[in-house]
Amino acid sequence: MRLDKFQYDDFRLIADLGPDRLHAVVERLRQLEVVPARPDKLHEAAVEALGDRQDAAEAIVREALMVYGWIRQNGLDALESQEFLSEAIKANCPDAEFERWQTVEEPFAELVALPILRLVAVATDLSYEYTNLWAGVRIITDIRPIFSQDATDIDGAVVSHSFRLRFENMDGRHELNIAMDESDIKELAKQCDRALRKAHTARTLMADRANVPTLIAGGSVDDEIA
Repeated sequence: MRLDKFQYDDFRLIADLGPDRLHAVVERLRQLEVVPARPDKLHEAAVEALGDRQDAAEAIVREALMVYGWIRQNGLDALESQEFLSEAIKANCPDAEFERWQTVEEPFAELVALPILRLVAVATDLSYEYTNLWAGVRIITDIRPIFSQDATDIDGAVVSHSFRLRFENMDGRHELNIAMDESDIKELAKQCDRALRKAHTARTLMADRANVPTLIAGGSVDDEIA
């Protein structure tokens, strides 16, 4: 297990909190209902436990999810992951800083083992485990003139649209441009509205008929628990 500079800075921030404050975060997260949720749900709870330490709350959630993802991908148990993480931190810091980390090692391991953290990590992975990931979109509208035969005057104009989709995959960021007319845009708007309705219908049916709490990927916090 190797840590980059930003990850090491996160773990140093976590170690500086001390065991009591990290235990407080663990106990606050234990109080959450164990359902699939977005990472910001964990962050809100961590902020409540730490008071004004937004930076530390973000570091705790970010690195706990990273470690759980690493456990899941490599098929490790909790003890193995704790040993590998300890070795990685020790390789990146002086002895005094590593001793501070050892004081919070136990509560951090408890945090990673929480059922709510497992559900958030798996739900996040499943939400975005696709070949291509959405990176943004724009619909660009422009006016194209119709010139006279000798190109000395403008006889008319056409308003046209271009759908510019940005997406990412293992090869990096890409862009795709597709010409659209007004009927295409209206149909796209209809399909977007329909997709939102389908998502809420599916979530409600899963909750009401199967009694399975269901997360809408990227949905608002209010959408997380049905």
